[in-house]
Amino acid sequence: KPSSCREHCVFTRAWFPCASSVDALGYPCAAPRTSAIMIRCHVYFNLAFLLETEFLTALRTKGLRGLQRETRLLKLEFFPIAAAAVWIGTFFEARIPELRQRCFEAPACVVHLRQRSAWLWPLEPQPESNEFAFFDGADIQWREFRGALPLMLPAAVLLTLVVRCVLALSARVRGGVHSPAAAVSVRLLVGVGFVGFLHGSGLLFLAALLLAFFASGRALAGTRFAAPCAWLLALAAIAAKEGKWPVRRLLKFRYILGQDWAWLDAYRGEYEWESSVNLLVLKLLSFALDSHASAKELLAAGHAPSTIAWANHRQRYSLSRCVAHSFYAPLFIAGPTITFDDFADQLETPRAMTGEPLAWYGAQLAMAMLMLEVACCTVPCFALSRSGVLGTLEPSLGAPAVLGTLNIMWLKFLVIWRVARCWALADGIDPPENMRRCVNNHYSVASFWKSWHVSFNKWLVRYIYVPLGGKDRRVLATFATFLFVAYWHDVEAKLLAWGGLNALFIALESVATPALQKPILALGLPTRHPFLYRLLCAGGGAFVIILLMAGNMIGYSFGLSGAEALLGSAASPAARAEILGVAGFVFWCLSVGALIMFEVRDFDGTYAQGPKGKASPAIAVAADLSGKSQ
Repeated sequence: KPSSCREHCVFTRAWFPCASSVDALGYPCAAPRTSAIMIRCHVYFNLAFLLETEFLTALRTKGLRGLQRETRLLKLEFFPIAAAAVWIGTFFEARIPELRQRCFEAPACVVHLRQRSAWLWPLEPQPESNEFAFFDGADIQWREFRGALPLMLPAAVLLTLVVRCVLALSARVRGGVHSPAAAVSVRLLVGVGFVGFLHGSGLLFLAALLLAFFASGRALAGTRFAAPCAWLLALAAIAAKEGKWPVRRLLKFRYILGQDWAWLDAYRGEYEWESSVNLLVLKLLSFALDSHASAKELLAAGHAPSTIAWANHRQRYSLSRCVAHSFYAPLFIAGPTITFDDFADQLETPRAMTGEPLAWYGAQLAMAMLMLEVACCTVPCFALSRSGVLGTLEPSLGAPAVLGTLNIMWLKFLVIWRVARCWALADGIDPPENMRRCVNNHYSVASFWKSWHVSFNKWLVRYIYVPLGGKDRRVLATFATFLFVAYWHDVEAKLLAWGGLNALFIALESVATPALQKPILALGLPTRHPFLYRLLCAGGGAFVIILLMAGNMIGYSFGLSGAEALLGSAASPAARAEILGVAGFVFWCLSVGALIMFEVRDFDGTYAQGPKGKASPAIAVAADLSGKSQ
């Protein structure tokens, strides 16, 4: 009640439910403008496709005339589907104010909402409106990354200028010729300094892990013990950093070196070094396994250890290059993951984009950051999920909440990975693009995992899936791959369930697609009834999208307990009837979305090609589901 106390609560007035015309703090209730929320959501769902590199490139090249000529999106015949999409969007967006209110009314949810800091979004909330009165800070990863951006962005610019200046000076000394040795040395020094600033004395633990991989990989390269030893080291390192197991508590200098060295434990840097072990393990495994494969090729070709070929091998897989790759500053915090051989090739011959393409990529990143900031100030999806409120929502509210959570989750990862990739491109290294597609542009489990966290997917295919047999032993290789992914992320039941579900979905998809494809093609639906065939493809895509949403929400949102709560809410006949009604409505909504996806894929040229070279949605769906599309 004292005004000296209440003045500190101004920013939180919107978090208290209104029982009358004033809230618990005595301020007038100000409902968010639903029309403004709808406008922002409609703008988001249109701009999200511009974050796809292929779609933006096609739009810049072909223009709106190309969009009208090559797709049905701007044609009168497509108007009913477009109108349905707009109505569906409006229906979901109209539920956002109620979702906000549910979070405001739940103490476990509202505790995650924070006073919005305006460093990225310049408009302060107005006294008569609570539209932007909060920031959803429930997601720890994004909250910390967002908080570090004001320091990280200037540091990235400074370190990039240092690298570029050193490389330019070395090339000038060599008469304009690029110097791989200078590229290795400057990135090694910058990387070690960057990791030392991040983790303080924890750098020594990471360096010890690196030396263990390097020594074993160098000594065992070309032998049958190299790969097993590297994998055992990797699995042990991931297990050792887990806080729930006793090994991590013993990784202290006072336990290892004695009390005289306990002062090192106090110098922890900005972040705990254990948080970087997972990504570092991927890089070290890549070094060890690439070195082993190269040594096997030399042995198979009959080269003696004293030949030039082996000398080149030792130079390529040297300790300095291993450190430069493992501690490479732009990609150290969150990736994308780049294999050692790819990194070493780019040290010799840089191929990163420059000039206008890099400027367009930066513009996409700036737009994505703005979209994510507005989303976190509009819908408290992270707070609803983390607090468990999401699992208590009725289906009519749960469906838009799940859709919103997946979209904001996608935006979060896209921004984090593109900040890192943009820094690496400016530095002269071109890592894989992790998010090739908008989250709302997927209708196949297999193609989804080819476009989500692409660099990790390529790493898994190269080092796990193919060595275990690939397509010849698809079920075994797929289950082993997702089991490692779940173990690598965190040793939790919900992630193990997520890995098993995705492996099961891919296995079912690979079996069901050919079985359904044969009778449909035998009836000649693609040629006799193309619209009906497109509707069938859209229905199949909608079913797959529901599976993807369910699996990823279990793994990365409400977990097994939340899924159990949702199933428990369907105990009564009335609840089951509501769930079936909402499921049917969601299926229809996603089918409409799939029809739009087909047109977008036609325009950007990422469909599989038909027999006469013309993009065919039918063939594309079949190709995507069988894992053969690009």
